[in-house]
Formats: sequence, C-alpha cells, structure tokens
Amino acid sequence: MNTTPKQQTTETTTDAEPMSMARLASPAFIIGVTGNMDPVPQAGAKDPFEHVKEPIRKLFRYLRGVEGSRAGLDSLLAHADFAAGLEGWQGLGVDTPIVLLTSLAPGADTLAAQVALEEEFVKLKFHVRAPLPFPKEHYPKASTFRLRETDKAPAKELLAVFDDLVGKICSGNPEHAFPVLLKDDPRTDAERGKLFKADLNDPARQNLRYQAAGEYVVAQSDLLSAIWDDDFPSTNEVGTAAMVEVKRRGPASELLPETTALTWADSGPVFHLHFRRLKCVAKGNEPDPQREGKLRILHPYELGPADATLRKEIALLWDPEHPQAAEREAFCRWQVEGNRRFTRIAALLAEFNQTKVPTVEAVNEEFQKRTGDCASNLQESMGAAFASLQGLCAVQRRAGDENRRLATCKRRGMAVVFLLTLVAAMLLHLFAHWYPQMACAHAGAIRCCLAFAALICVAVGLVVFWLQRGKRTEEKTHDYRALAEGVRVQVAWCLAGLDSSVAANYMQRQRGELDWIRTAISSATAPYPRWADWFRKLSRKGQLLALKCVKQSWIDEQTEYHRKTSKVRLDDLHFFHRLGGVLALAGLGHVPLHLLALGTGFCGCLVGRSGKCGCVGLCLLASLFAVWLFSCVIEIVENGEKYRPLTCPRNLAAALWQAFKRMILTLVPVPREQNQLDLKMRRRNMLYAFLGHLPLGLVVLATAISLDHWVAASARWWPEASSLMIVSMGFCFVSGTLAVAWAERTLLSEEAYQYNAMASLFASGGQEMEQLLQTLEATLKQPETFDQNVARTQDLILALGREALAENAEWLILHRARPMEPVMAG
Repeated sequence: MNTTPKQQTTETTTDAEPMSMARLASPAFIIGVTGNMDPVPQAGAKDPFEHVKEPIRKLFRYLRGVEGSRAGLDSLLAHADFAAGLEGWQGLGVDTPIVLLTSLAPGADTLAAQVALEEEFVKLKFHVRAPLPFPKEHYPKASTFRLRETDKAPAKELLAVFDDLVGKICSGNPEHAFPVLLKDDPRTDAERGKLFKADLNDPARQNLRYQAAGEYVVAQSDLLSAIWDDDFPSTNEVGTAAMVEVKRRGPASELLPETTALTWADSGPVFHLHFRRLKCVAKGNEPDPQREGKLRILHPYELGPADATLRKEIALLWDPEHPQAAEREAFCRWQVEGNRRFTRIAALLAEFNQTKVPTVEAVNEEFQKRTGDCASNLQESMGAAFASLQGLCAVQRRAGDENRRLATCKRRGMAVVFLLTLVAAMLLHLFAHWYPQMACAHAGAIRCCLAFAALICVAVGLVVFWLQRGKRTEEKTHDYRALAEGVRVQVAWCLAGLDSSVAANYMQRQRGELDWIRTAISSATAPYPRWADWFRKLSRKGQLLALKCVKQSWIDEQTEYHRKTSKVRLDDLHFFHRLGGVLALAGLGHVPLHLLALGTGFCGCLVGRSGKCGCVGLCLLASLFAVWLFSCVIEIVENGEKYRPLTCPRNLAAALWQAFKRMILTLVPVPREQNQLDLKMRRRNMLYAFLGHLPLGLVVLATAISLDHWVAASARWWPEASSLMIVSMGFCFVSGTLAVAWAERTLLSEEAYQYNAMASLFASGGQEMEQLLQTLEATLKQPETFDQNVARTQDLILALGREALAENAEWLILHRARPMEPVMAG
C-alpha cells in the first residue's frame, strides 16, 4: 500500500538554487537509464514519444511513493510474479533526493531526462546528472547524433535537444554534465583534449568511450531503467543488452578508474520497459502486444539459481508461466529475493535521510575538523566540487550524531536489562528464603509480592529489549558508524587527490542489505576523477598543504582517537573483570561461613549481640567510603571542565562512576604478564592476581555479613541471618557474573585489541608520512622528484585507508554476529 510522502520541513530546491543543509546531508537514490536510440514514434501524436514517457512517469512516481502509484506500476507489469517481494515498498519519501544518470544519447536517454526535468518531478526532488562519453563541447561531433551511419554531420534537431538538456542540467552546476574518464586517460587537460578529438575519428576508441559511459551509469545506479527492444538486441559491448548484462554480473575492472578487480554486481534490479525500435520494424517484425510498453524486473545473477543452465533458461523470461514447475519455482524465488533486497536497501537509505539534519554550524565544524589548515583555500581552488566535499562532511556529521545517539540508547537499554536481571534474581532469592524469625500473618503475602515483583522486573526487562529490537537500535547504530567511518576515509582520499572509491573497497563481504552504505558514499562523492584533477591543478605548495592537512586531520587524529579509545576500553575491561572477581570471592567466602554457622551456631558468636561484628563492618564501610570519596575528589579536580556543573545529576553521576572505577583499579592490583611463554611466571601472576582481589573481597564479605546480621536483628519479622547470608551470597555471585558478562557482551576485549592495533598502524603510517612530507618540502623546486614523492605519499594514504576500511568491516561483522540478547539470571 502506497502512501503520500510526508511534507518535509525544509524548502524544496532546484539545482539552480543553493542547496539546503538537508539536501547536502542526504545521500541520493540513483536511477541509471539506458536504452535504444530509435524507439518507434507514435504517428499523428502531438508528442510522438508520449507513449514512452508515460510509463517512465509511472515508474518515477512509484519510486517516490506518490499515492496511487502502485496501481500505475501494476498496469505496466507483464506478469504479477515480477512484483513478488515488493509488497513492503513504501516509496523513498520526500527526504531522499533521486538522481537520474543519463548519457543524453538520442532516444531513451533523452526521453528519461526530459521526464525527470518536468515540473512535477522537479517538485518531487528529481535531479539529472549527465556522465558523457566525451566533454559536452565535443560530444555533439560524435556518431551518436547522426541519424544514419552514412551521415557526415550531426542532425540539427538532435543537437538542439542535447543543447537544451545540457543547459538545464548545468544551470546550477557546470559539473553536472561531465565526461567519463578511462583508467588509462592522460592526467593533464591539454593531453585529454587532444585524445578526445582523436577518439572522435577512431571508431574503436569511440565505442570504448561509449562503453565507459554506459558502465559508469550502471555501476553508480541503485536501479537501472532499460528502455529496450530485446527482440532486436545489439551484439556489441556498448548496446543496451550489454549494459543490462553488466548490471547483472558486474562492471569490467579494467575500464573505469574507480572499479576494482572484484566484479560482483552491486544489488540493484533492472526495470526493463519494452518498446520496439525502428531497426526491428524495418525488418518487418510484428509487435508483441504482451510485451509492448510492458515492464519486467531483472535481478543480478548472484541472487539466482546456482545451476548455470537453469539460471540461463529463466534469466530473461517475459512470461513466468513456464511449462516446467521447477523452473517456475526457481524464477519466483529469484524475484522474491531480488525485490526484497532492493526494497530493504531503499528503505534503509530513506530511513537514514529521515534522521535529524545537522545544523550549519555543526557541518562547518565537521568540515573544519576534516580539512584542517587547508579549509580556507579549498572553496576557491575546488570550485563546484567544494559543495560535494562539504556534503560529504555533512553526511559524516549526520551519521556520526545519529550513531552516538543510538549508541547511548543501546547502552542505556542494556544497563536497564542487566540491572533488572540483578533485581529479579535478588527478589527470587528473598522469595525462596523468606522465613521470618517469628510467626507472621503476612509472611505468605510478602513472599507472593516478592515473586510477583521478580516477574515484573523480568517482564519490564523483556519489554525494554523488544522495544530496542523492534526499533532496530543496535543495527542502525552499527550501520551509521560504518557509514561515518567510510565517509571519513573518502574525505581523506579526496583531499589527497585520489580518484579511488571507498564503495569499491568497502564491505564487499557484507553484501545485501548493507549495500546502501556503499551506494550512499558513492552518490555523495562521484565523479571521482575530479578530485585528482583538482589536486593536480594546485601549485606544489598547495599540494603539500593538502597532504599536510590529510596527515593532521585524519592520520594524527585517528592515531590519537584509537590510542585513547583503546585505553578506555582496556580500563573498562579490567574494571569489570576485577569487580566481578572481587564479588565472586565475596560470594565464595559466604559458603564456609554459612556452613560453619549452621553446624556450630557460629552466627550467634559472630554477631556476639554486642555489636562487635557491626562495628567491624561499619569501620570497613567507613574506610571504603573514605577511599571512594578521596578518589571522587581527585577525579573531579582533574576533570573539572568535563564534569561541570556538578549540580547536573548526569555529570555528577558520571564523575562518581569514573571515581568508582578508579578506586577498583587502584585497590585491586593485577600484575602484567610480561612473558606469556614462561609457565612459572604465568602461575605466579595468577597467584598474585588472586591475592590482589582478596583484600577487597574480604571487605565486601565482612560488610555483607554485617548487614545481614544488622537487618536480622532489626526486626523479628525478617528472616534469620543465615537465610539473609544466602541472599547476600547470591547477590555477590549474580552481580559478579553480570559484571563479567557486561564486559563480554560489550566486546571490550575485542575492541581494545582492534583499537590498539589501529593506533599502532596509524602511528607507523604517520611517521612514514612525516618523512615523506619533509622530503616534499625539500624538493619543492624539483618538479620531477616532487611528483614522485607525491605519488608515494598518495599510495601510503590509499593503503592506510584500505586498512581502516577493512578494520571497520571487521568491527561491523564482530558486532552484528553478537546482537543484544535478554540477560536472564540463573
């Protein structure tokens, strides 16, 4: 069921107007278009291609989610089975920009661009970008605009349409129509200009550029719209049939600079609209009424059957009513899998674009942080590309802010579940051992209340867990962190003048629903070669400044971040493990005392009815409190700025919690294992660790026993001290177990290791880059040597970026493999 998109709070802008912050911080959904250049016109109509444009409009409305658009799509479908799996489609809403990529060849490319530039779709936030085979001043001279192969000059009517579309597309930004570069194209504009002119007269090179433009559209699109007569498919590598195959199997790795040798097809369907072409009519072929103007949906081969023969037989079906039941079933599974993945990816992108938009001040702060000393010179030197870099910073800030908010919610939810588990366990212990010292008429009612309260705690914990699971808090936390980290690397690569793509090097093993992260980064960055062009046009001093900026704002910043975070995670790990050990020892100490008390009447002697035990417990508590208070004062003095004003409960609680952690880490010394291979040393360290936990464990034990006897002596309707000792023993065991479980559940050990490894990696890279920067500064007057060292520095930045992306992907796998589960005390 489709709904009308929500009204957005920001004003709708066209490409000719300044972009709002919402538009800057919102990755776009990309529609690529490919198709035949000679669709059959409709004779006698005011617009001879209106019969082609109307289905395109229906498709665009459906993607946006306009009310009633599902009926329009259903009217296009050649068979209902093509829509299997699209039941949950709600449209992209109004918060997600939609960008149409078209090479502006006559025919299908031009018709789709004209529809996207209509007033209706401009208001629906459709935008058009034109990746061209040649620069827009050279492209009209190509064979594309000749009606017949024998024509020596382009057709004027085709040129007029092209010039009109280019004018509209480039009205806000001249870079919206750009040439697609090959991987081996020369670096300078003068050399490229000569090569473009030469390629216009070389049919083989001209076809290569057509293929590159087509594959660029395919590789960058989340959905490919193919307006194509498959009854008359082209057999070359630049036709629509070839582009459909590229979308389904993956692009060629040797053609475009941003592609890699891994040629998996990014998840994205082909929406094939069938219209006859003139070449088919000229051969006397009759139109097929079941296909003309109809839509079928094709999906990547990786989602299809593993059997190559079966996959080939059902890959291009128009009529799923296949004679063989097995083939029909395989076809339906393919459609459902592809449509559901497409729906989920689009929904995740739309969900991110509905999050809170960062303020202008926040984005400027992020931009300053990411660009450092180079910020003041970027806007003038980058020109139109400056907005894209600012947009990348806006996306990173948006993802980072949302990640931090959700991470806080997730951690609080986990803390509530753990706390309720502890309370429920203690209530159940009291329920099991509630035998008052004297007859009490309300004893049964009290036990029932204790059991009921325990059940309430369990129920509330489950509700908190299911609410977080229902809102996908944990999944979105991980996704937005992955997006922010990917954008961080992409910004560094852009500043270093690299034309490499994070999307092509990131999370290739986490394909499927996480593809939206790669496409979001790609949509905010492409076209990639412009960053290398910008960097190359800088003076040598400008290039040196940009590389210094990358070191300062990325490498040094990441080194410090990973070092600090590793220390925090390691301290937290030691704190929870030591706290768990202390509580476990205290619980274990209850056992012999309880047995002794039961067998010899030791309880009465221990209490002594004279308050001696109480005095001991009180002294121990007072000492503990004094140490805690002294640690709090130290923490508050050292972190005064962080914890001011202390009248704020949250800040005061944070200060006290940090002080408590410091107290535990100080009072429970654990020796470091200096030689893991020395068995004697390891055994000795284990003994020292036990002895380090013992004093504080005895303090907790004595305090617990004192409290048990004080409570038992305070009123006769309380249980006896021996029963309360069982309860306190259970409290020590359960709370100690939960402390260790918290450390394990939050992956403190794994994160400390990962952050420490990345800190070492970035520190090493920073040292190497510092030497390269010094060499660059010394060779400013030696152009050839300077360029060689720049290339070495860029290679280092590229390698560091790939390592950072690999670490981020591993982090994501680690956390997704261990989702939050309700903790039940046993």
